[in-house]
Amino acid sequence: MKKITLILTSIAVLLVLTLGASAGSVTRLRANVPFAFYVGTEQLPAGEYIFEIGSIGPAAATSTLVRVLDQDGKTTTLIQTMPGADSRMNDDHLHFNRYGNMYFLSKVEALGYQANLRATRSEKEAMAMARNNQDRGTTILALK
Repeated sequence: MKKITLILTSIAVLLVLTLGASAGSVTRLRANVPFAFYVGTEQLPAGEYIFEIGSIGPAAATSTLVRVLDQDGKTTTLIQTMPGADSRMNDDHLHFNRYGNMYFLSKVEALGYQANLRATRSEKEAMAMARNNQDRGTTILALK
């Protein structure tokens, strides 16, 4: 299963690099995230990150990828997302679901468009363990 995911992710990266570069559809956001967080199954420490959003295919509605790079420009993780409807927010934002002290990246909004991340098994488990609404929340980081 992991091998198939790796192969599909590699193909998606190649598509983003070839199609995204010609279409100019890669958007970069810089953010200082003040807490450790998960992107997919990968936990990242608090710090400075670059979030790149790219579309796969001729239309943005086909599929999107979010690539997270550390402050040195090295890719830390790459995840395929579900394209969302146009965002109502004018600024760029990162959305995190919080369960207790665990944060999960759930949405990236840039230039009026949003990329939604699917909840992973670990996020679903954290959601089930959150005993009440005080253990749950959403954190939105506005980027300038």
